[in-house]
Amino acid sequence: MIVSFEENSWQINIMSDLSNLTIIIPSYNRQPFIKRQIAFWKNTSVEVVILDGSQTGIFPDEWCENNIRYYHKPVSLEDRLKFASTIIRTEYATMLSDDELFVPSALEECLNFLDNNPDYVACKGQVIGFRRNSFISRCQGVIGYTDLRGYEVTSSIPAERLLEHMSPYAMASLWAVHRADVLKKTLELAGLRPRYSSAAAFELQISLITAWYGKIKVLDRLMWLRSRENRNIWWSFGNVSTIDWLTNKKYKNEIEQFVNDFSFICEKDDERLNIVKNISLALNEYSLRGLMTRNDGFLKSRFYKIILEFIWNNIGERSRVLLRRIMKIDRPLLDVAKELSSAGVFIDFDELDQIDLFLINYKLDA
Repeated sequence: MIVSFEENSWQINIMSDLSNLTIIIPSYNRQPFIKRQIAFWKNTSVEVVILDGSQTGIFPDEWCENNIRYYHKPVSLEDRLKFASTIIRTEYATMLSDDELFVPSALEECLNFLDNNPDYVACKGQVIGFRRNSFISRCQGVIGYTDLRGYEVTSSIPAERLLEHMSPYAMASLWAVHRADVLKKTLELAGLRPRYSSAAAFELQISLITAWYGKIKVLDRLMWLRSRENRNIWWSFGNVSTIDWLTNKKYKNEIEQFVNDFSFICEKDDERLNIVKNISLALNEYSLRGLMTRNDGFLKSRFYKIILEFIWNNIGERSRVLLRRIMKIDRPLLDVAKELSSAGVFIDFDELDQIDLFLINYKLDA
């Protein structure tokens, strides 16, 4: 990948063949990050679909340039996801947050894996979280989701795959490269109802549907650069924790509706009954394991978390940068990548170095 910097006029040459992949990027009130996505992916072989739910658009309502399709749709996230299910034209598809990036060569590796393994429906790679700011010359990073290392769902029986994926659970389906027909089912399902009380509902939907329809593979290769630049918008619209939502009687009717909705993705009556029954069992196992991990110090730790968040939100960015470095929360992105590499994860360091430079040099306020 070659990147040239001249203000925000970028020339990016991603050599990976991603012509059979669509990346769906929902966004809301973060249009500078939409422009960063366009700068990164433009003139590449991948199809990029941007779903902007902001009140005012940055382009005409339906704008297209080469491989980028932008849709200004100031409607709910659920309605935008349902719309996305109707416009995917490639064999494979994935989703991505507006402020995050994928490593292109890792996406190509996922496509190759799915091409060669027809019983698998989703493939993903490893994760590094990153943060950029104006006080440090390169991005800072942290290893993320260590439970994805060596993760795989391999049963040939749908009901067994549900249990295998959900207990113990790892976030192997969300942001994975999917066979498009499977991801479409998730997007359609998400668009059936208004937003649930927990933002985790969509992650559960995509995880359960993926496991029901096929096997899941996580490669030991860096694929996902997860941004730590912004607060999570998804959780601001449904801030009930996953376990509370699944186990609190207050949400009983929501959960029943949530489970029954899975019948809509099935064509045969016997399959409808089967999927609803087995998804209920998988969610029960997931909830039981989640409750067991809560120890006696839960409320105390939550109290300290609230105090720390208050302090964190009331100090300046320079102080935050210094505190992160003292506590070794953030280290140079490439140093974190070397640690991951020493643990057996493949990383294309030339490619990652160029992405690092892109992120640092791109001016979000330009």
